[in-house]
Amino acid sequence: MEWVEGKRLQGGQYIIEKVLGRGGFGITYLARTSSRQLVAIKTVNKMVQDSIDFARCQKEFENEARRLQQCKHPHIVSVHDLFLEGLLWCMVMEYISGETLASYVDKQGVLSEADALHYIRQIGEALIEVHKNGLLHRDVKPRNIMLRSNSSEAVLIDFGAAREFTHNHTQTHTEVVSQGFAPYEQHFKRHKRGKYSDVYATAATLYFMVTKKVPPNALERKEGERLVPPKQLNRRISNRVNEAILQGMSLEASDRPQSMQEWLKLLEPPSEPDTRSTRIIPWKSLITVFIPYVVIGLLLAYNSAPLWVLAVSGYVAMGVAVAGAVSGYVAMGVAVAVAMGGAVAVAMAVAMGGAVANAVVTAVAGAVVGASRDLAEARKRLLKSFSRFHTFLILAATFELGLGVGWLGWLVYLMIFPKR
Repeated sequence: MEWVEGKRLQGGQYIIEKVLGRGGFGITYLARTSSRQLVAIKTVNKMVQDSIDFARCQKEFENEARRLQQCKHPHIVSVHDLFLEGLLWCMVMEYISGETLASYVDKQGVLSEADALHYIRQIGEALIEVHKNGLLHRDVKPRNIMLRSNSSEAVLIDFGAAREFTHNHTQTHTEVVSQGFAPYEQHFKRHKRGKYSDVYATAATLYFMVTKKVPPNALERKEGERLVPPKQLNRRISNRVNEAILQGMSLEASDRPQSMQEWLKLLEPPSEPDTRSTRIIPWKSLITVFIPYVVIGLLLAYNSAPLWVLAVSGYVAMGVAVAGAVSGYVAMGVAVAVAMGGAVAVAMAVAMGGAVANAVVTAVAGAVVGASRDLAEARKRLLKSFSRFHTFLILAATFELGLGVGWLGWLVYLMIFPKR
């Protein structure tokens, strides 16, 4: 017997509106509460009601509802109420406005990798909660995943096949076989059970999401049918996701990740190595830019520029550390020339120009353009190992040291060859 529109349950507390769906075991109705709230009400279907196993099926249905009530998670359908209507147990669940993942993929086609991973992570997190409660879902597939309307949320539904389990122990369960999604061990009444069983089904669901193909049955694969790698059907998915699906769908349970957490980690992009622990210092690049500054310091001293010009030049050098370009050398020359006055300014400008010219023609000093490239490379490599502030200090210190060495070099020269 199926209930028709307008049928009142629990003395009018719930009013049936229509049938939402039928399965091999149950039937689900859309109903409205006395406060006008939409809910879904599930009970056993007519075939079960007429079977000789009705009492056992009723007990299993009640157990399903009790199990589902234990699992509280945003991506698991929630149970509001459980009651007896006549001889039938009825489970009142939240009504999810939307469509199944199977229907969505059939209409939209293959999902992008980003969208597929977004939904599968939500289902994976839901299954972690299921497993924490000592349960296996045992029927993860696109038809048992709802996508909420006007949202990017996936919700795991239909816990009719869910059973308590002890991880990796041989147990007796009824066979639940959704073609293409059930793992090999689920085709047998008595077999080892574990979280890895739901891992297989979840990986198979991801396979469907990125290929729009239902994978071959596990028994047929055992007999030799090949599982086509998803990347052969969809070149746009990454090698990482391709390998995670294939690992999750390994025929032998021991070859799969043993928990949902382990499998979800396979889907994560590799983390960037922490190069700051190795502290890379690009000595070659720093020496290349150090030499032109030695020459500049030497020329500043040769033109009898006051000592404070060295400090000014150093501050401008900090600008070069940030800019990392030829314009930094020009800026330093202009800044120093403006800072000085009269004839000294002219001398400083000549000195800076001479320094640049010298850097271009002198092999020891290196070309300005080459030094600028090395400066940019040094800054880039330093940022991988140090903070921006420390990179700034290292480059500025290099320039200050170069100017100082050049200045001291001129003083040493005068000590050896004093002016007459």
